[in-house]
Amino acid sequence: MRKKFNLFILSMILVLICVVSYTGMFVSLLASNINLRDLSKISSNVEIFFDGNYKYKYNINSSESYPLNDIDTVNLKFLSGAINFEYWDKNEISITANGDVRSSSSIDDIKIKKEISGKSISFSLFNSNNSFLDYIFSKDLSVTVKLPKGYNKNLNITSTSSNITMENNDFSSLDIKVTSGDINITNSKINSLSIVSTSGDMFLNNIASQSSTLKDVSGGISAINFSGDIDCKTVSGNINIDYSKLNPNNKISTTSGDTTLSIPSTETFNLEQSSISGDVQNNFTSSGISNNKIKFSSTSGNLNIRQK
Repeated sequence: MRKKFNLFILSMILVLICVVSYTGMFVSLLASNINLRDLSKISSNVEIFFDGNYKYKYNINSSESYPLNDIDTVNLKFLSGAINFEYWDKNEISITANGDVRSSSSIDDIKIKKEISGKSISFSLFNSNNSFLDYIFSKDLSVTVKLPKGYNKNLNITSTSSNITMENNDFSSLDIKVTSGDINITNSKINSLSIVSTSGDMFLNNIASQSSTLKDVSGGISAINFSGDIDCKTVSGNINIDYSKLNPNNKISTTSGDTTLSIPSTETFNLEQSSISGDVQNNFTSSGISNNKIKFSSTSGNLNIRQK
């Protein structure tokens, strides 16, 4: 009986040590102002530059182009690197990649590969024997995409850790899927917009869309001078939408992030909101009778609706 009691005491002491250790770790993190995104960046850099598995370094200087006369959809798949868009008078797409890449094995060459299937064209990076590589890009890798001025068809972008910047677009549809990159889109008309991100921030400015789906896990979403139906969802990131015009369907969902909606004072809407512990502030004294609906749901995030 005494032996069992001693084992119980020992177990409780070990549990107490674990609790104190983890508590001390989190207190230290909070005091140092380091967040999870900072830690992920540190971990990524350590893996890239100090992991001996990626000991081969290569410089990429590759480009491909193709006329878009019979192409309705452009697909871009790049694991990493900044992706920037430019526009020119030629009726063709041009992709240029410049920068360094680290690989776990020795390879001959890395280049941009294009594949055409019906009215769709895809661009990605492969090695010289057309097989996909297990590689990690350096920070200075840059991908430049040149599109015809007035290109108004479909664009799909898939990336692991790319920052994406584009402006003055007129797409039928734009679909972006990234893991940890920031997205900046300015002065664009996009009929169907879909952006899914894990930890990057979204910055949209002067966007007109018929339908938009914006989803982010830990990054924030900011849409300024926005018009169109919107389905916006975050887990811990804040949401800020400044409407130039309020459309009928507005669905906002967040777990713990705060939401701010700025709406023209002349607009009317019906608000449906459900929240467990968050506060709601609505500067509109009367919503009136309207076909416009704002459906807001949150676990602990606050909602602030402002007139402008």
